Amino acid sequence: MIKRVDEKVFVIGSGITSNSILIVGKRDSAVIDTTLFPERAENILRIARELGSEVSLVINTHYHPDHTFGNVIFKDKRIIAHRTTVDFMERMDEEYIRVVWKGKEGEIVAPNEIFDNKKNLQFEGMNLELIHMGGHTPDSTVIFIPQRGILIAGDIVMNNIHAEIVEDSDLDKWLENLQDILSMKPRIVIPGHGEVGNLDTVRRMYDYLQKVKRFLNGALGYEDLVNDPNVKDRRYPELFLWGVDNLIKRSS
Repeated sequence: MIKRVDEKVFVIGSGITSNSILIVGKRDSAVIDTTLFPERAENILRIARELGSEVSLVINTHYHPDHTFGNVIFKDKRIIAHRTTVDFMERMDEEYIRVVWKGKEGEIVAPNEIFDNKKNLQFEGMNLELIHMGGHTPDSTVIFIPQRGILIAGDIVMNNIHAEIVEDSDLDKWLENLQDILSMKPRIVIPGHGEVGNLDTVRRMYDYLQKVKRFLNGALGYEDLVNDPNVKDRRYPELFLWGVDNLIKRSS
């Protein structure tokens, strides 16, 4: 599924799978997050060419395979991510690939350019602000395009899908990040998974994680949590159960 956000920005995704973002210029394109499978990344490359440009820049929002394993298709391109993203990916081995790809073999291509806290890129007349935030994962990064009012949030924001709370998630930092995003006041927010949203999507994500935190602290009962509309109406409840289990294990 391809959704045109504005005349230069396209989102390629299908619900639960990670969103890839294609920023199309007159000559060059940028891809943010390259999906789990190389064949899907090849499809992004094909779409860019059909739109009359060639991919020259790739950005990974964090290290998770569904955002990075398509890098292999762009290994001769400029691939940028936070320093910690590279650290994580360099620890992935062939067995890790076989587990993720269910027995298939392949190549992991880590980013070849790193940044630490913030990086500004001039790309096809646009300023891309890469901002390291953490929270969802230690390396989680957002990309803000201020001239277009578009924020690409990675998995810090999920729209109508349960949050993917993993073992290295930091709930307090995540909530702080969402407040920072609200203060940036983007008009469009592209989540890591789910439909394109806006500031209300961010507010709902904050409310969701705040209630999960209250449950963990004993301030909110389990039944009240799971029956809250902002929780029960989200898709893929297995993510919710898995995420809460990860938080409980971490706190024990």
